[in-house]
Amino acid sequence: MAGTAVSGCTASRKQGTSDNHMKKKIDMRSLNPSDRYKRRIEVIRLHELGLTSMIIASQTGLSRTGVYDICKRYAAKGAASMHDAPPSAESGAARLLEPAQESTARQLIEDNTPDQLSLPYPLWTRAAVARLIDRRFGVHLNVRTLATYLDRWGFSLGSGAGHAGKSASASASAEGNRWLNRKLPAIGAQIRSQGGEICWGSDTRLRGDGPPLPSGDDAGEPTAPVDKETRSLSMTAAVNNRMQMRWSIHAGTLSSTQLINFLRRLVKDSRKKIFLMLQDAPIQRARPVHVWLVEHVDEIEVFDRPRDRL
Repeated sequence: MAGTAVSGCTASRKQGTSDNHMKKKIDMRSLNPSDRYKRRIEVIRLHELGLTSMIIASQTGLSRTGVYDICKRYAAKGAASMHDAPPSAESGAARLLEPAQESTARQLIEDNTPDQLSLPYPLWTRAAVARLIDRRFGVHLNVRTLATYLDRWGFSLGSGAGHAGKSASASASAEGNRWLNRKLPAIGAQIRSQGGEICWGSDTRLRGDGPPLPSGDDAGEPTAPVDKETRSLSMTAAVNNRMQMRWSIHAGTLSSTQLINFLRRLVKDSRKKIFLMLQDAPIQRARPVHVWLVEHVDEIEVFDRPRDRL
């Protein structure tokens, strides 16, 4: 009888351990879209390190089936598939912006920096825009839907900072290839030695026809006054290797004052030293910009990169 009782207790403990283990598994549906995305990216990172599905599952709190499904999804559709699929119109889950709300949101972003709207961000980011829309209209947009709006409004990577990825050299000019193969490795070594953050920056036209706006003269001032009714807007942006973009909007040509203000805000928004690969333009060599960069060399360094898309 005693032996039977002991065996029963042992079996009960094993069952309890098994149940506890099962309880530790994470139900992805209980996470918000941002956390689900991060969890999927972590699975892919561990998978690319060569870990087995069982080990990945134990480290991420997911089931082996869940890990397998994420890897299969990534292999079929790439990084974009790591975001949640947009909710169907029939589900009623999506609370989309009305046209008037879209217009208001875009105008607020164009005319202000986040802190001017009492938002805790030095520069515009996806998180800052999401907070603005939630606060102003009471509408919560998931990551995919927000990205669609930003792209529609022109606030996207395609309109802003270029990113020199693995396939960059295929579309770069000879000058761009020389920069990628000779200068960038040396800069990379410096970044690693100082524990810095690399960002890719540019200043590009946001709306209006015609060629890209020229940068300001060496004095750092716009070449002509700007008519607010017919103004041409440009976006100064920086994107890091995690594809996180920070940007601000300005009217007319980029002046040294505007560039310094952007750099100051970029530094404020990072805990690491910034190494900014900025598209080559005279404004970057304007004396006020040079003086400011020398004074802040411990916080940021700016490197010219060819203007063609890397």
